[in-house]
Amino acid sequence: MAINPYPVSFLLYFLCAFSLSAAKVSLSIDCGSSVTSTDSYGIQWTGDGAYVQTGESKVAQNGPDNILSTLRVFTSHTKNCYNIPGEQGSKLLLRASFFYGNYDFKSAPPSFDLQFDGNEWITIYTSLDQVVTQEVTYIPKWKNISLCLAQKNTDQFPFISLIEVRSLASNFYNLQDISKYPLFLNQRISYTSGVPVLRYNYDPNDRIWTRIGWSTISQKGWNEIETNASTVDVSNTADDPPPRLLYYGVETANKGTNLVLDVSTLPSTQVPVYMNMYFTELYSNSSGTRSLNVVLDKQTIASDITPVFGNATEIRMTNLTASSGSSLYLTAASGSALPPSIFGMELFVIGTTPLTNGTNTKDESGLASLQNGFPVLQEWSGDPCLPAAYPWDWVNCTTDATPRVIALFLKGYGLSGKLPDFSSLDVIQSIDMSNNNITGPIPDFLNSFINLTYLNLANNNFTGQIPKWLYQKNNLKFDISGNQYLCNGTSCPKASTSSSSGGGSGMKKWLAGVLGGVLPPLIVAAVLGGFRQWKQSSKKKNNAGQPNKEEELATPQRPLMQSGTNNNKLEDKMSKIIADKVVAPAVRTEIDHVLDVQPSATTTT
Repeated sequence: MAINPYPVSFLLYFLCAFSLSAAKVSLSIDCGSSVTSTDSYGIQWTGDGAYVQTGESKVAQNGPDNILSTLRVFTSHTKNCYNIPGEQGSKLLLRASFFYGNYDFKSAPPSFDLQFDGNEWITIYTSLDQVVTQEVTYIPKWKNISLCLAQKNTDQFPFISLIEVRSLASNFYNLQDISKYPLFLNQRISYTSGVPVLRYNYDPNDRIWTRIGWSTISQKGWNEIETNASTVDVSNTADDPPPRLLYYGVETANKGTNLVLDVSTLPSTQVPVYMNMYFTELYSNSSGTRSLNVVLDKQTIASDITPVFGNATEIRMTNLTASSGSSLYLTAASGSALPPSIFGMELFVIGTTPLTNGTNTKDESGLASLQNGFPVLQEWSGDPCLPAAYPWDWVNCTTDATPRVIALFLKGYGLSGKLPDFSSLDVIQSIDMSNNNITGPIPDFLNSFINLTYLNLANNNFTGQIPKWLYQKNNLKFDISGNQYLCNGTSCPKASTSSSSGGGSGMKKWLAGVLGGVLPPLIVAAVLGGFRQWKQSSKKKNNAGQPNKEEELATPQRPLMQSGTNNNKLEDKMSKIIADKVVAPAVRTEIDHVLDVQPSATTTT
């Protein structure tokens, strides 16, 4: 159930994490904590620092002084994820708990979306003073589990208090193929007024069984019952309930009264459900036989159930649909001498969407290369494209069942260093890495992207020759302006070790260029310019109003170069004078090289 109705003091029994030596995977994470501790049950807690890269640790203001006193809140990124060790191909129980505790003094518990392994889970509606817990049972497809929280509303920041992972035996819940469709816990009930909850160490698998409570028992007119057996054998059951679950139960006052079970926690619309019910008999020599039927919405779904003294009887039911308005009850079967009874029940909603296979592995590899090359990107984890509504902030993906990455939006992300090889992103269409501090040559692997139509590398510190393929690649719009060490000449200026960002060169660099190489080309440019002006003047007299063929031939096959953004006025003025002249392409290339001027902001070939 979404919100546990019992006071926080009762929740201390079970809202904790622990370590079981018998389980293959048993991990309990105290979110927001930085210490390891052990409680009175021998349950071991660990802080969450090793499993998450983002978020801030906060303290609940009105919560008890225990594991619920810390939480982690996420105020940046649309989606933030924990990366947790799991066990590929084995059944796991994943549980997440949320206790707001007015940590921000706003008395405004937020809502947000919860996800696992790229799959949608549920929208979490937190409470001011109650613990909200969600649990899913499934078979992971990968070695690690990702548990993600996604911001849904402005100024409502996701947070989390506890994460628990438990291995389950292969025979558990095996009427449903949970390798394809997960089981979302709706309720797990112990029909007793005794111990508030059953969990480890009563249940070695640490499933949490919430008591029904005396007030409910009294209100419904049930009788609380207790078995006379010294122990109850559960070995013949498929799902291994804790023996203590079968010590206490309820029955109706007489066999003519139905035992009505509450399913109001289900969604309001019909959903597929999976149910387990647990029974035993009270006495070895009961005065008559107890036999009962299970009825859902007037349809008998299990009949003639006869509990046995000293043994657990489990009834498993699937291929059913139900809603919060459904009617679920137990009735005495024909010939039963005793009223219907029950000791425990599990109710799951079966997922209707198959578990995702995740983003294409080639794309995941390419993104991993980017994250290895640029550690600032390692804050993003979980599936990069899924769920479809929550990709990473800097990627865009297709909507296929196995999505592909088609765009990178990394403008101004603080990337520094050489561009790593991410050529496995082989269907990429758009790349924007402008306004960073990326160094080294423009790599040729970018030319392998056959679908690439937009490439923005402006305002970085790329060096070396401008690749010819940039001008040869069909339908490619690109921008490499603001990279002062790129050139088209036979030799390129060396990058300054003190340079920290992309942009144009300064006065010292410009003067060095003028003294070292600009003046000779300027003389040639002036001569050629005078010659062309003379020819133009003479032809205009003969062909007034007609295009000049030399002008057409002299028009460069790419846009005119423009000066870098940080050049001083003198450099800009000289660049303008040169650009205004009709200069032969070979001379223009040399001038561009010496002045470190760059291609225009958008170039289409």
